Amino acid sequence: MKEFLQSEKRELETQFDIEQAEEQKLQKERKESFDVYQLLIKNGAAFEDELKHKYAEEIEDQGEEILSQVIKNKVDSMKLRITSLTKELTSNLISYVNSVDAYDRSSLHARSGPQSPGFDPEKKQKALGEITTADQFRKKQHNKLIDTLKTLLISYQNASLDTSWKSVVGYERYDIQRWAENVRDEMNLQREKYGSRSSVA
Repeated sequence: MKEFLQSEKRELETQFDIEQAEEQKLQKERKESFDVYQLLIKNGAAFEDELKHKYAEEIEDQGEEILSQVIKNKVDSMKLRITSLTKELTSNLISYVNSVDAYDRSSLHARSGPQSPGFDPEKKQKALGEITTADQFRKKQHNKLIDTLKTLLISYQNASLDTSWKSVVGYERYDIQRWAENVRDEMNLQREKYGSRSSVA
């Protein structure tokens, strides 16, 4: 009996260690994803400030809208493009993760049955009608996010800037989905921990 209890204890400790290791891995992945997101946002803001300073006279005379017309060299043109894409990145990321959540909710109701807790036949019927629309919208938002990241990568390459961030974001659809969800999760964790207003929801 004693040996059995010791064996059970060892198994529980092993399971606990595995779960701890998995949680640490997830935490690291979330942080790396969020760090890349912050890097892209900061770079975009820094490039915008740099261009406004460099072309201050032209802007003062004709407004910020003139930037795309007065910039002649390739690197500055790419930095201007990166500034614009970075602003798109946040809105596209928010739209995508929200569309994933909406699809998941529809799927949950669509798969529910009479034995499911809180089963509501009306919600199930409504979800069955909504799930195709939700799936199409989710794919559309996913494509927009992928296109933004792809164009951002090309712009970084054309400006001879460091593109190592893409290895964290990933190249496949699933990788980019995971990255976006990690960013959202880390933002929301930080909001809960520090009371920050910045969240993706």
